[in-house]
Amino acid sequence: TGKVYDLAGRIGGLGSRQEIAVNASYDPNFFPDGSGFSFLNTDQDPVFCPQSVMTDPTAASIDIDKEPCTKFTQMDQYLYLGATVDGSDYVAASGSHVNNDGRSAKDPSGAFSKNAVLDLYRMVNDGRSFQLRESRELNIPYEGDWALSPSGSLAVSRWSASGVPNSQAGYRLHEVNGATGPLRADLVGQVCLRGGKASVSYDETVLAVHHFAFAEDFAEFGYADAAAPAFKQMVAAGTSNIYLADLKTGRRQRITRLEPGQWALFPHFRSDGWLYFLIHDAAAKRTYVVATDAALRMRAAR
Repeated sequence: TGKVYDLAGRIGGLGSRQEIAVNASYDPNFFPDGSGFSFLNTDQDPVFCPQSVMTDPTAASIDIDKEPCTKFTQMDQYLYLGATVDGSDYVAASGSHVNNDGRSAKDPSGAFSKNAVLDLYRMVNDGRSFQLRESRELNIPYEGDWALSPSGSLAVSRWSASGVPNSQAGYRLHEVNGATGPLRADLVGQVCLRGGKASVSYDETVLAVHHFAFAEDFAEFGYADAAAPAFKQMVAAGTSNIYLADLKTGRRQRITRLEPGQWALFPHFRSDGWLYFLIHDAAAKRTYVVATDAALRMRAAR
């Protein structure tokens, strides 16, 4: 069962942090303009609901199998959502991917083949529900784990080196034509980082990823070589940090330095530019939510 937590205390009149059950499985997503959200229902079908379903002050639970929510059996799982600034167009993306539950203590593989695809969906909000207008499957070899920028105009993939099994070469940036003409994704750049699925800031200038330390990273952490005992412990226990890339200047920055067995995971941007991510402490068996203004400071330093 999915859960919604009302941190502002507006739903149901029961005060802050109210927990509301949703008949859904996983992978919730919000449209960045606040118009609606998606969830996978218990049959693993993507469902889109207007935000009014969640903000109903009488809601004790949310049933996404009822109107005005809409099920799209023709869509794949692991969707990312985007919305144009004026609310005239909505875009969703999915495609080739590898599962990543954050428990493997290493970056997910880059096992994307020459047959890898990006699925793009164009939708419209008719004032009551979301309706699918167009879908298109694009063959984009060796790329997967797609993420969308908030406006839906930029798609970011994890890019694997062709012919090198499970090896990630970096991230690739594609400009998405989602408003007019056939849906397409034109390659416009790449970022030489490794890590998990990317997140893009609301101003669409900063990329955030998590990355587990591996042998080639020794110099970054101040070690003479990969055989240094302290560094070997970092790699063996699994140590993940958060990295930022400025898409305007090309600057890259690691913003955390965690201890062996501590994993910073799954960064996501808030609309005001703050970045949120998880820190899992394997030894303490605890997970924390952390917030930082590091991306705002990166932007201010341009």
